Amino acid sequence: MFLFGARAAQDDESALHALGDFTANARLLLLSSVAILIGIISAYVAVGLLSLITFFTNLFFFQRLSFAAASPAAHMLGGLVVIVPVIGASSSG
Repeated sequence: MFLFGARAAQDDESALHALGDFTANARLLLLSSVAILIGIISAYVAVGLLSLITFFTNLFFFQRLSFAAASPAAHMLGGLVVIVPVIGASSSG
């Protein structure tokens, strides 16, 4: 049962002294649930960003539309590799 107001504050205070540093209440479950949800969403966003990095690496260094992993170290652009950041910046905005 959740209590509000002065009674809840008094119960929280007595629980704090009884348990010392090992206090937990219902808000801990809410906070943990939100943290887990944020972690899951962040993991999917990270995977999406890595896929975009791979896609644009393939596009700008190898001129192909692919999500397959490729290292830009194997490019065949020669000295033109210095304009890749310029092309990428101009195409994004």
